[in-house]
Amino acid sequence: MYCKLPNFRTHIVSGLLTYPLVIAFYDLLKYFFSLPEISMNIISVGYVVYVISSDAPDVDHDHAFFHKLSKIIVWIGSAIYAFFFIDKNIKEFFPDIYFIQSKLVIFCLAILFGMIVSIFFAKLMPRHRGPLHTIYAAILYSLMIGFGYWYFITGASVSEINIIGSIYLGISALLGYCLHLILDKVSTSYKMKKNS
Repeated sequence: MYCKLPNFRTHIVSGLLTYPLVIAFYDLLKYFFSLPEISMNIISVGYVVYVISSDAPDVDHDHAFFHKLSKIIVWIGSAIYAFFFIDKNIKEFFPDIYFIQSKLVIFCLAILFGMIVSIFFAKLMPRHRGPLHTIYAAILYSLMIGFGYWYFITGASVSEINIIGSIYLGISALLGYCLHLILDKVSTSYKMKKNS
Protein backbone atom coordinates (compact mmCIF):
# COMPACT_ATOMS: atom_id res chain seq x y z
CA MET A 1 0.00 0.00 0.00
CA TYR A 2 1.94 3.01 -1.34
CA CYS A 3 0.98 6.41 -0.01
CA LYS A 4 2.35 9.46 -1.81
CA LEU A 5 2.52 12.52 0.44
CA PRO A 6 2.32 16.16 -0.67
CA ASN A 7 5.36 17.39 -2.56
CA PHE A 8 7.29 20.66 -2.54
CA ARG A 9 4.81 22.40 -4.82
CA THR A 10 1.81 21.40 -2.69
CA HIS A 11 3.45 22.60 0.51
CA ILE A 12 4.65 25.90 -0.96
CA VAL A 13 1.40 26.72 -2.74
CA SER A 14 -0.52 25.92 0.44
CA GLY A 15 1.76 28.30 2.31
CA LEU A 16 1.36 31.00 -0.33
CA LEU A 17 -2.43 30.80 -0.17
CA THR A 18 -3.09 30.35 3.56
CA TYR A 19 -0.94 33.12 5.04
CA PRO A 20 -3.94 35.42 5.60
CA LEU A 21 -4.94 32.99 8.36
CA VAL A 22 -1.78 33.98 10.24
CA ILE A 23 -2.75 37.64 10.04
CA ALA A 24 -6.26 36.75 11.23
CA PHE A 25 -4.79 34.72 14.11
CA TYR A 26 -2.66 37.67 15.18
CA ASP A 27 -5.68 39.97 14.91
CA LEU A 28 -7.48 37.68 17.39
CA LEU A 29 -4.48 37.79 19.75
CA LYS A 30 -4.32 41.55 19.33
CA TYR A 31 -7.99 41.90 20.22
CA PHE A 32 -7.91 39.65 23.30
CA PHE A 33 -4.52 40.72 24.66
CA SER A 34 -4.40 44.38 23.52
CA LEU A 35 -1.27 43.80 21.44
CA PRO A 36 0.12 46.55 19.21
CA GLU A 37 -0.35 46.71 15.46
CA ILE A 38 2.24 44.80 13.39
CA SER A 39 4.17 46.81 10.79
CA MET A 40 3.81 46.17 7.07
CA ASN A 41 7.48 45.12 7.02
CA ILE A 42 6.96 42.43 9.67
CA ILE A 43 3.82 41.18 7.91
CA SER A 44 5.84 40.94 4.67
CA VAL A 45 8.76 39.15 6.33
CA GLY A 46 6.23 36.93 8.10
CA TYR A 47 4.88 35.88 4.70
CA VAL A 48 8.33 34.78 3.59
CA VAL A 49 8.93 32.96 6.90
CA TYR A 50 5.53 31.23 6.72
CA VAL A 51 5.95 30.04 3.14
CA ILE A 52 9.50 28.78 3.72
CA SER A 53 8.37 27.12 6.95
CA SER A 54 5.59 25.31 5.10
CA ASP A 55 8.29 23.14 3.50
CA ALA A 56 10.93 23.30 6.26
CA PRO A 57 10.22 19.83 7.74
CA ASP A 58 11.40 18.26 4.47
CA VAL A 59 14.94 19.45 5.22
CA ASP A 60 15.46 15.80 6.23
CA HIS A 61 14.69 14.49 2.70
CA ASP A 62 17.78 14.10 0.48
CA HIS A 63 16.00 15.14 -2.71
CA ALA A 64 13.95 18.00 -1.26
CA PHE A 65 14.65 21.54 -2.41
CA PHE A 66 14.83 22.76 1.20
CA HIS A 67 17.44 20.08 2.04
CA LYS A 68 19.64 21.13 -0.86
CA LEU A 69 19.19 24.81 -0.04
CA SER A 70 19.98 24.26 3.64
CA LYS A 71 23.26 22.51 2.77
CA ILE A 72 24.26 25.51 0.65
CA ILE A 73 23.27 27.95 3.42
CA VAL A 74 25.23 25.94 6.01
CA TRP A 75 28.26 25.84 3.69
CA ILE A 76 28.16 29.58 2.94
CA GLY A 77 27.40 30.58 6.54
CA SER A 78 30.18 28.38 7.91
CA ALA A 79 32.62 29.65 5.31
CA ILE A 80 31.85 33.30 6.08
CA TYR A 81 32.14 32.69 9.81
CA ALA A 82 35.46 30.86 9.30
CA PHE A 83 36.73 33.64 7.00
CA PHE A 84 36.26 36.28 9.69
CA PHE A 85 37.48 33.99 12.49
CA ILE A 86 40.64 32.91 10.64
CA ASP A 87 41.39 36.44 9.46
CA LYS A 88 41.13 37.72 13.02
CA ASN A 89 43.32 34.97 14.56
CA ILE A 90 45.75 33.80 11.85
CA LYS A 91 48.56 36.21 12.77
CA GLU A 92 48.57 34.92 16.33
CA PHE A 93 49.09 31.30 15.24
CA PHE A 94 51.33 31.89 12.19
CA PRO A 95 53.04 35.26 12.74
CA ASP A 96 55.99 34.58 10.42
CA ILE A 97 54.22 32.81 7.54
CA TYR A 98 52.96 35.71 5.46
CA PHE A 99 51.46 33.84 2.49
CA ILE A 100 48.96 32.11 4.79
CA GLN A 101 47.81 35.54 5.99
CA SER A 102 46.61 36.58 2.53
CA LYS A 103 42.86 37.00 2.07
CA LEU A 104 42.96 34.53 -0.83
CA VAL A 105 44.46 31.74 1.28
CA ILE A 106 42.21 32.55 4.22
CA PHE A 107 39.12 32.45 2.02
CA CYS A 108 40.17 29.14 0.47
CA LEU A 109 40.59 27.69 3.97
CA ALA A 110 37.17 29.11 4.90
CA ILE A 111 35.56 27.46 1.86
CA LEU A 112 37.13 24.14 2.84
CA PHE A 113 35.80 24.55 6.37
CA GLY A 114 32.33 25.37 5.02
CA MET A 115 32.38 22.25 2.84
CA ILE A 116 33.34 20.03 5.80
CA VAL A 117 30.61 21.52 8.01
CA SER A 118 28.05 21.07 5.21
CA ILE A 119 29.02 17.40 4.80
CA PHE A 120 28.68 16.81 8.55
CA PHE A 121 25.35 18.64 8.52
CA ALA A 122 24.05 16.30 5.79
CA LYS A 123 25.38 13.20 7.59
CA LEU A 124 23.78 14.21 10.90
CA MET A 125 20.38 14.79 9.30
CA PRO A 126 17.79 12.37 10.76
CA ARG A 127 15.74 10.01 8.60
CA HIS A 128 12.90 11.47 6.54
CA ARG A 129 9.65 11.98 8.46
CA GLY A 130 11.47 11.28 11.69
CA PRO A 131 12.02 13.77 14.53
CA LEU A 132 11.76 16.81 12.24
CA HIS A 133 8.16 15.89 11.40
CA THR A 134 6.92 16.47 14.97
CA ILE A 135 5.29 19.30 16.87
CA TYR A 136 8.41 19.46 19.08
CA ALA A 137 10.55 20.27 16.05
CA ALA A 138 7.98 22.89 14.99
CA ILE A 139 8.16 24.58 18.40
CA LEU A 140 11.97 24.52 18.46
CA TYR A 141 12.13 25.84 14.90
CA SER A 142 9.71 28.69 15.66
CA LEU A 143 11.66 29.65 18.79
CA MET A 144 14.86 29.73 16.71
CA ILE A 145 13.22 31.98 14.10
CA GLY A 146 11.72 34.37 16.65
CA PHE A 147 14.86 34.52 18.79
CA GLY A 148 17.10 34.76 15.72
CA TYR A 149 15.18 37.76 14.45
CA TRP A 150 15.16 39.42 17.86
CA TYR A 151 18.85 38.82 18.54
CA PHE A 152 20.49 39.17 15.10
CA ILE A 153 18.19 41.60 13.30
CA THR A 154 16.96 43.90 16.08
CA GLY A 155 20.19 43.65 18.06
CA ALA A 156 18.31 42.22 21.08
CA SER A 157 16.29 45.41 21.35
CA VAL A 158 13.77 45.29 24.18
CA SER A 159 11.40 47.76 22.55
CA GLU A 160 7.84 46.48 22.45
CA ILE A 161 7.59 46.66 18.67
CA ASN A 162 10.74 44.53 18.19
CA ILE A 163 9.66 41.93 20.72
CA ILE A 164 6.17 41.72 19.21
CA GLY A 165 7.71 41.49 15.72
CA SER A 166 9.89 38.60 16.90
CA ILE A 167 6.89 36.85 18.41
CA TYR A 168 4.89 37.38 15.21
CA LEU A 169 7.67 35.86 13.10
CA GLY A 170 7.94 32.94 15.53
CA ILE A 171 4.18 32.39 15.23
CA SER A 172 4.44 32.58 11.43
CA ALA A 173 7.20 29.97 11.50
CA LEU A 174 5.23 27.71 13.85
CA LEU A 175 2.03 27.88 11.83
CA GLY A 176 3.84 27.36 8.51
CA TYR A 177 5.68 24.34 9.91
CA CYS A 178 2.43 22.95 11.35
CA LEU A 179 0.72 23.45 7.98
CA HIS A 180 3.27 21.04 6.51
CA LEU A 181 2.64 18.48 9.25
CA ILE A 182 -1.14 18.78 8.83
CA LEU A 183 -0.96 18.37 5.04
CA ASP A 184 1.18 15.25 5.45
CA LYS A 185 -1.20 13.82 8.07
CA VAL A 186 -4.39 14.59 6.12
CA SER A 187 -2.90 13.21 2.92
CA THR A 188 -1.77 10.01 4.66
CA SER A 189 -5.16 9.51 6.35
CA TYR A 190 -7.08 10.18 3.14
CA LYS A 191 -4.96 7.91 0.98
CA MET A 192 -4.91 5.11 3.54
CA LYS A 193 -8.71 5.29 3.83
CA LYS A 194 -9.00 5.34 0.04
CA ASN A 195 -6.74 2.27 -0.33
CA SER A 196 -8.56 0.19 2.30
